[in-house]
Amino acid sequence: MPGNAADARAWLRESREPVSQEFRRLTNADLDELRLTNWGERRSTDWLLTTLIREQDHHGAEISLLRDLYRNRHTLRSQPVSGGRV
Repeated sequence: MPGNAADARAWLRESREPVSQEFRRLTNADLDELRLTNWGERRSTDWLLTTLIREQDHHGAEISLLRDLYRNRHTLRSQPVSGGRV
């Protein structure tokens, strides 16, 4: 795993390159082609790519949230739960 932000960005870019190359190779006709998933089910290329993009987007949002929370940790205060319940 990368030890700093610059190395992490480079690692992320490099990890995406094989998928990016495949995106560039595909044609519109390829999107309807059924492909085997890693769990053994056949799905359209369009569905697989859409799912992959959504996952990347989701994880990017998680990383951004954690970054922002860390960056602003000094401004965050713990609030008591109303009613005394946890």
